Amino acid sequence: MSALVTIIIPVYNAGQYMTPCLDSVLAQTFSNFEVWLINDGSTDSSGDICDAYSRKDSRVQVIHKANEGVSKARNIGIALASGRYIMYVDADDMVKPSMVQELLDAIEHNDVDLVLCKIYRFSDAYGEEPCKSSKNVFLDKKETLNFMLNRIAIKDPSISPADIFCYGFTCGIYKKEILEENSILFPNFKIGEDTFYLNEYLINCKSINLLESSLYGYRRNENSTMSSLIRNFYEDAQVSHICYSQLLNKYNLSDNLSYVERIDMRYANKLFDCAMMLVHNAHTEQFSSFEQFQIYITPLLLEIKAYKKHLSFRKKLHMLFVTAISKHWLPYRLFLKISCGK
Repeated sequence: MSALVTIIIPVYNAGQYMTPCLDSVLAQTFSNFEVWLINDGSTDSSGDICDAYSRKDSRVQVIHKANEGVSKARNIGIALASGRYIMYVDADDMVKPSMVQELLDAIEHNDVDLVLCKIYRFSDAYGEEPCKSSKNVFLDKKETLNFMLNRIAIKDPSISPADIFCYGFTCGIYKKEILEENSILFPNFKIGEDTFYLNEYLINCKSINLLESSLYGYRRNENSTMSSLIRNFYEDAQVSHICYSQLLNKYNLSDNLSYVERIDMRYANKLFDCAMMLVHNAHTEQFSSFEQFQIYITPLLLEIKAYKKHLSFRKKLHMLFVTAISKHWLPYRLFLKISCGK
């Protein structure tokens, strides 16, 4: 009997966390699934762990490949998937035993194109932290598109971010048929590629179901990819903005001002985040001098200026401060002195 569900797990130097992750996946109450472990050039024990689980459980299959990034790893998994439905798990996370069964029951019985459960965050130090949001919800086509727009950028301050971002991309069960019909793959950028993938999928959904259950465990890990890409954050923001513009063209939405505005809002806030990351890391060895700091911050400020209208008033005030310390050595030195005693 062929697998009904394919679970794709990209693996890169996750040996420290893989055993609890894979144990949680294989402990599912629903058993008719296959697991594809895509070892993306790991240099630690991850590859050996993948092979060990493949020998232990016939549902687990492994591909070893050179390191090319998580997007290419997941896309290989999609190509190899035999299941009617596809799910994703990150190699340092964990899932509740009923996750596959609950998502599968919902998507098959409720006639929807996507089901998302909620995340819960966990760490060895602090245990589990559930995500608080609304109860079980069904969204029609129009509501789904509004949900997608709010995932790109929240415009209405009355909308709670928890009601949007409690549902991560790994919390979903996806129809392979929709992926294939619309050529939906992960884009080639490092930060937010999973959100982009989910947003494109949402464009193609007639209806979705947001579950109340918190079934996907997201590990708090300060050493993850998100914490190690400060230098590349600006470039990645630019690439992702181009990809979102291309997405609008693909679905003939480039003349829809609501979509264009949200994408520009997203880009403006990404640029702001990048500027603040640079400022907060101005004391590190990456920026050994004021001139080095200027090399990074000056083009970023020019780009932010073009999208400034999409920032909140509070963020505009922040940017006045950043501009001041970027132009003159004295405010820069005072900032370092106050912030870190340097």
